[in-house]
Amino acid sequence: MTAITNHLPTAELQALDAAHHMHPFTHGDGLNKKGARIITRARGVTLTDSDGNEILDAMAGLWCVNIGYGREELAEVAARQMRELPYYNTFFQTSHVPAIALANRLAELAPGDLNHVFYAGSGSEANDTNIRMVRTYWAEKGQPERTIIIARKNGYHGSSMGSASLGGMAGMHAQGGIPIPDIHHIDQPHWYAEGGDMDPDAFGLARARQLEEKIEELGAHRVGAFIAEPVQGAGGVIIPPDSYWPEIQRICDKYGILLIADEVICGFGRTGNWFGSQTMGIRPDIMTIAKGLSSGYAPIGGSIVSDAVAEVMNGCEFNHGYTYSGHPVACAVALENLRILDEEGIVTRVAEETVPYMKEKWESLAAHPMVGEARIVGLMGSLALTPDKGARAKFASEPGTVGYICRERCFANNLVMRHVGDRMIISPPLVISKKEIDTLIERAWRSLDEAERQVRGFLANTRPSAALDWLAGRQRADGSWEEDESLAAEAPDWARPGDPEATYYLTANAGYWLSVADTDGAGDPGHRAAAQRAAHYLAAQMRPDGTWPSYLLAGWLAAATLYRQTMFYESARMQVVLNDRLATMAPGDVAQLAAALRRAGLADDDWLLTNARRRLASTQRSDGGWDSDAGDPFEVHVVLAAIRACR
Repeated sequence: MTAITNHLPTAELQALDAAHHMHPFTHGDGLNKKGARIITRARGVTLTDSDGNEILDAMAGLWCVNIGYGREELAEVAARQMRELPYYNTFFQTSHVPAIALANRLAELAPGDLNHVFYAGSGSEANDTNIRMVRTYWAEKGQPERTIIIARKNGYHGSSMGSASLGGMAGMHAQGGIPIPDIHHIDQPHWYAEGGDMDPDAFGLARARQLEEKIEELGAHRVGAFIAEPVQGAGGVIIPPDSYWPEIQRICDKYGILLIADEVICGFGRTGNWFGSQTMGIRPDIMTIAKGLSSGYAPIGGSIVSDAVAEVMNGCEFNHGYTYSGHPVACAVALENLRILDEEGIVTRVAEETVPYMKEKWESLAAHPMVGEARIVGLMGSLALTPDKGARAKFASEPGTVGYICRERCFANNLVMRHVGDRMIISPPLVISKKEIDTLIERAWRSLDEAERQVRGFLANTRPSAALDWLAGRQRADGSWEEDESLAAEAPDWARPGDPEATYYLTANAGYWLSVADTDGAGDPGHRAAAQRAAHYLAAQMRPDGTWPSYLLAGWLAAATLYRQTMFYESARMQVVLNDRLATMAPGDVAQLAAALRRAGLADDDWLLTNARRRLASTQRSDGGWDSDAGDPFEVHVVLAAIRACR
């Protein structure tokens, strides 16, 4: 049994995470400094973190947990399948029951003549499959020159070389040498951001006709397929104008190119129908599936292809596949997931009950002063944040700044809502109740209010605090602070220039305030760098037994600084020493210790804070106050510090 459990202290889990775990789509140093939020369990639409906070997951994980968390049936099916046949491939003229049964069920559910399934382990893999399938299809039909696939800017189709090339994310294309050859992009149908003065339907037609223009530019004899999400998900839940998809279908039919609908997000009930293609009224030749196929309980994806495409592909040896194509455990889990969606009437209930209620509540957020539009289809919604509703204006700040602020306020209010630029998006589990929708909306409104106040302050005072600027500017090259040498004869002991104890204390104090001033991790880079240098200085001075060469006060200020700068191991060593000294500390010192560590981000139920509060409880007088080691006149200060420590 592994030694890493949900019961380890949050700080220890965060330290292990920072030491060894590389997160996707994440600035590693930034996260390591801040510390990841550790999710330990989940049920329904609610996550629980390592500190016991319950969080409403309005993103269904990564768009995938359609049936909600904690369904025992899926665990039982997985266990049973692992005992019967944990793995076998389907490469060498073999098959197995879960892959057969799931393919049959998908053929029943998929619209039109989409009756054939090629399995993958994810949506990214499935879209890589689609690239090769499209090109092989046309080669087998005697048109090998039809290698070009057209996609959309700001679309998302996965993270592998092929699928990221199909996607139109500029940030992804800036890394790794993508897109690969013969992938071209047209503009997205994002009326709110790009429609200008055009009527939405006119704009939708104009954007759809870019496909025809691109086909004619490249040569119709060279274009094999067009791929798009029925509703753009990761791009910001971009719902196209009603005129868009009928025109896209007409153009694909006219030029005889394959239409690929990426249903990784839209599929399996997300838009109010089994598939987004049904919601948008299109007839794809290939559908990409993943995520909701298993509700994220097991990694699985695939391509559902039409009879016409399958007929051609079955006539050749398609030299393509993955080790885990049609993994029996994943297929069994997916099949059970589909059974639950069907037999419990979840897709129907979403369409008839949940969607109308969510639509009414979600669109009410458009009344917020910072929301320019609130759009939703099925259980996919987005909010456009703006400083000027009438003009659909953008913020003067760097794109995504306001969205990030809003996302962080959501997280602080125990709501998972994602931001794409300055657009907030949701995709909750399909099983969300009306009561939970009410909670989602209440937390979203509160987060918007808090973000608006923060944004106003940010825009009104974009210059960082002059005091912090000055403090960072006085830091010495080794990361420490000292008072000016001219004060050597008159400075008190705790500030005497050249004195190691005074230097350590001043450095711990300065590092602490520079650290806690950066409350959301988005503060001034110079301040963050100064705090980091201070932390390294403090760690370097620590003795082997975890003690420090300075005053008691310097101990908790240093421990707090180290914690804030994600030097969790070093901070923990000092915290152990502080804990050992609690029994002999004066109440005022205990209170100051607890208040400082809380402000640095330690959870209320952290072991040291818990012990500090116990110490305060044991020393509190019957009249509610605490004694001061400096005499009666200073008791008020002790009480105020105790309140800060325990509130």
